[in-house]
Amino acid sequence: MTGKIRNVIHMGMGLFIPCFMVFAGCGPSLQETRARDHLANAKAAQALARANPNVQNYAQIPLMDADKTLAAASRAKKYDEMDHLAYLSEKKTRIAIATADEQMAENAKKALGNEAELMMAQGREREETANLEALEAKAEAWTQAYKAEMATAEVDKLQQEISEMQGRITDRGIVITLGDMLFATGSATLSADADNQINKLAAFMMKYPDRKLIVEGYTDSIGAEAKNLDLSLKRALAVSDRLMSREISSDRITIKGYGEESPVAGNDNSMGRQQNRRVEVVILNEESNLQSPAR
Repeated sequence: MTGKIRNVIHMGMGLFIPCFMVFAGCGPSLQETRARDHLANAKAAQALARANPNVQNYAQIPLMDADKTLAAASRAKKYDEMDHLAYLSEKKTRIAIATADEQMAENAKKALGNEAELMMAQGREREETANLEALEAKAEAWTQAYKAEMATAEVDKLQQEISEMQGRITDRGIVITLGDMLFATGSATLSADADNQINKLAAFMMKYPDRKLIVEGYTDSIGAEAKNLDLSLKRALAVSDRLMSREISSDRITIKGYGEESPVAGNDNSMGRQQNRRVEVVILNEESNLQSPAR
């Protein structure tokens, strides 16, 4: 991007910031609300763990680590820091509870093993072998059920987050479409309405720091092809800049401009052209790299 174009974008953002501050004064921000909700969830998880004597007996160290993180979250002066630390504290608390549960299961298994050895020594080898196999099967079933429950909870939470961002799951990853209405006509300047989706996207990326994304710009077929290609790249760059202003590192973002390529609707009517004028943000799967697939 040339210096002149970047100056225009920065001037547009300068006009936007005062307007946003006026509306922000009307109540708590989305980031503040989310941070306080996550802090409340972390405190509730801590109370649950503290009330569990098994956690006190078998998971003191991870529980203390969770307590320290929660205390840091409560002291945090920035809501994004509070949000991040509260999430970590809740996760560490859940790990402490799971650690205690697993230790209890291991203790029960050892006790059963000791009893089985005694019974075998008393000449009941065949009967105890069958009993031991049944008990081991029950223990394995419990372990698998617990793992499945935890996995389901994680999937449900991820699905909810994707739904809130109005995203969809594809082979490439999570795709979020930012429509043409978030930009001024023929311009790469983001409108005030874009902040809501940008904030949700930035919060998701902060929660999953291993995820990377591609920002892809597209246009309709009206006008010169070269001009459309340039506009699509500038719009992708505007979204990238806004994400970086939300503390998303540039090395997690790749920018692509495709111009008139890959229309999602016909260009022979206004509705179709509006759908084609878009920016798609692809949150890549963890095993993916930053190379856009062949189109």
